[in-house]
Amino acid sequence: MNILPNIPKDKQGHFIIGGGLSLASGWYSVYLAIFLVALFGIGKEVYDYKHPKKHTAEVLDAVATFLGGIAGYLPYLIIGLI
Repeated sequence: MNILPNIPKDKQGHFIIGGGLSLASGWYSVYLAIFLVALFGIGKEVYDYKHPKKHTAEVLDAVATFLGGIAGYLPYLIIGLI
């Protein structure tokens, strides 16, 4: 079942990965979370660009990863404000 039918599954996957990376590393450091999300988001698109026969590089994939990273860090911000 596709919960968000208007958002492609590929973008949903990038969002989830970005959120997971941020959630998993954000407890240690916001800088580590930003670094990992950026590294994965940009690195994956560079990999896709260098393998055009099997992958398509898209800026929106990296954007979806970054947005997921922001969403994944929100619990730390909310807990810190309480």
